[in-house]
Amino acid sequence: MKENKPVVLYYRMLKYQPANYERLRREFELIELDDPSQDTSEILARIEVLFAPLGHRVDRKKIDACPRLRAIASNTTSRSPMPSVGASSRSIRGWASSGSSPGFCEPRPSRCRVAAPGTCTASP
Repeated sequence: MKENKPVVLYYRMLKYQPANYERLRREFELIELDDPSQDTSEILARIEVLFAPLGHRVDRKKIDACPRLRAIASNTTSRSPMPSVGASSRSIRGWASSGSSPGFCEPRPSRCRVAAPGTCTASP
């Protein structure tokens, strides 16, 4: 039986540590691109989790292109890459890291299993 894993768009520019990257590959169906400039409407339409690298905004247009989106993961403690308007209207979770080396937290019930190093904070 095929296991249905959440579909994640991961950008190689994030350069996750090997162990963290392998965990992503185990836990999720991973779509990999070099950076957000390579996004396509077909890919965005499939994903449930979107990484928001520093310097690349996730605006309402991008959120609207992701009808299955459940979570946005950021490697910053700031909310700046994520607009609260588009995300909150669709109950999309935001995750931010407070560490310096990318990774992710343990799964949390009823939430998409994405986060970042050490500690993670769900944005309201």
